[in-house]
Amino acid sequence: ESLVAQQFTVDPHAHRDRMEMIRNGELGLSGIRHGPKSFVGGADVYADDVYGEFCAFDPSLSKKDPAKYPTISAVMAESDHCGEHRYTIPLLEVVRAVSSSSGPMVKQLPVTGLLFHEGYSGAGLISNALTTFDSALVVSEHPAIRDALGACDVIRNRYKSEDCSPSAQRRLVRDVVSLVARTTDASAQHLYLKIPSASAAYLPELRSMYSEAKWAFVYRRAEDALTKHTTRKRNAVCLKARRNPSSALSAKSNEIALDLEQLSHHEVCALHLSTLLDAAISEHDKTGTGMLVS
Repeated sequence: ESLVAQQFTVDPHAHRDRMEMIRNGELGLSGIRHGPKSFVGGADVYADDVYGEFCAFDPSLSKKDPAKYPTISAVMAESDHCGEHRYTIPLLEVVRAVSSSSGPMVKQLPVTGLLFHEGYSGAGLISNALTTFDSALVVSEHPAIRDALGACDVIRNRYKSEDCSPSAQRRLVRDVVSLVARTTDASAQHLYLKIPSASAAYLPELRSMYSEAKWAFVYRRAEDALTKHTTRKRNAVCLKARRNPSSALSAKSNEIALDLEQLSHHEVCALHLSTLLDAAISEHDKTGTGMLVS
């Protein structure tokens, strides 16, 4: 046996049918991957090269100790299976399989609430409080939701292509949410999604898909938010915003004739945070829905 193989544990589920484990709720979605041509040609459905990553983890950890497991990534980090034995499966195959049949103990919850925030603003206190209700399933900052919402911007920024069907991307977002909404918790009745901070730029798009869901945007004073985001070890979000700007950030920088590559880190971060607040205020004013919490 090679030295590399010796570093990994034996997969306890190697002999199991993976699709059946997904149907029964034993495997959960941990991430997605797509290619540069996954949404081409104005199609309504994404291509077969969009993959879901699935692994076995215990979502109840966040209910038992929400402070220790504030995000779904923290929950998955406790799982050796997620660390070493994730299964990669075409996402459309999974969606079709669970749509046709699911395990008797699995149900899909409606999206009851959407929690957006600008980061380091206290939104975690709200999501942790929601977690304490038996009837609530809180999925906090799922990377698959982040990547689905930002898929077309990644294709535009990384692959320099404008060929990304909004309809196909919206289908991906809906499919991802439908998968994370599945639970074996008999007490759970409502799904609350805490969205990663940078994904608040896509607040209008997500709201249009789940118009019945209550929503809130949590923020803090501009100078405090900027200080938090530019502190060492906390600046990853703003660094990513420069490399992979959202459509909202690109549009705003173009509108005021600013080149993101020529701006300082603090300036990019300030511009990025302002687009998040712009998206929330605009949606709040236009629709009369949502809460702005500071």
